[in-house]
Amino acid sequence: MWRGTKGATISRTWATRAMEGGAMHAQLRAATKHGLALFMALLLGSVAFPMIASATVQPSDPSVQPLPILVLNCQEDPGEVNPGGGRGVSPEALREQFGCEPAAGVAVTIYNLDIDFGARCDTDEAGICTVQAPPDPKRRLTVAVHTASVDPAFAPVEPLGSTVHYTEFSGVGIVNLPALSGTPIAADERQLLSVNIATCDGADCVREPVAGTLAQVSAGEITSRGASWLATNEEGNVAFEVSALEGESIDVMLDTVGAGAPEPRFACTNLDTGQRLAAAWVDGREGSFVRVSSPLKGDIRCDVTLARTEGAA
Repeated sequence: MWRGTKGATISRTWATRAMEGGAMHAQLRAATKHGLALFMALLLGSVAFPMIASATVQPSDPSVQPLPILVLNCQEDPGEVNPGGGRGVSPEALREQFGCEPAAGVAVTIYNLDIDFGARCDTDEAGICTVQAPPDPKRRLTVAVHTASVDPAFAPVEPLGSTVHYTEFSGVGIVNLPALSGTPIAADERQLLSVNIATCDGADCVREPVAGTLAQVSAGEITSRGASWLATNEEGNVAFEVSALEGESIDVMLDTVGAGAPEPRFACTNLDTGQRLAAAWVDGREGSFVRVSSPLKGDIRCDVTLARTEGAA
């Protein structure tokens, strides 16, 4: 997903870029494809390639290249894992030496706010997904794991990291290790804040979900610097784990709502009790955001409706 302006998304299906050059490049390409196919087959117990969930862009856009992402749940840290072409890893070795298994259903957001870029994908049964990202050896891309989508018995070694995407051999490997003793290890022990973002015009219009919008949560009255930006899915939803946030309120910031933008409509609810939570729109030093009161227990859902920009469909 390439966002030329904040909140605007364009999509395309996965497209493999042909390597240029002579016979040596062709042989390297064939070997790379063979190695990746074997890796996928071993993980799935099948000779077929897995379906790949991906954020996509227009096929005619030459400014992006596929960036594969592999997420593993391991009993011990295997170190750096790179699923990029030509750098495949042995699933059998990882399983035998480190107890690694593919982590399905984990969402990952890749972004760079300086160039208004954000992309999200969700891993398949092989722990693989891909995004289309702009290659640039001089520009770092932030890699943010949606911790709410990780098995509660595990935790990412690096929930917020970075990478450089410059060739088709680039890739992102994410390792989850067993959660530390004393941390929530069951889904019902974690507190989640889910945000749904949509556009709508008029009092009686139907809300239309906004995919690919970046959102961020942080403890109220505390700087949001260093907090992850996570992208919404096709239904306009994104979830945050907020169990560790301290204080009586949580701030929800949207990258699409810049300075001077119309105030969105919003409502937040405690999903366990059905009670509407106190929420207010705040113009802060770091941007505008929704500040919602944080209950001691219960998951939270905030529905945010943005004013559709003039001329939008």
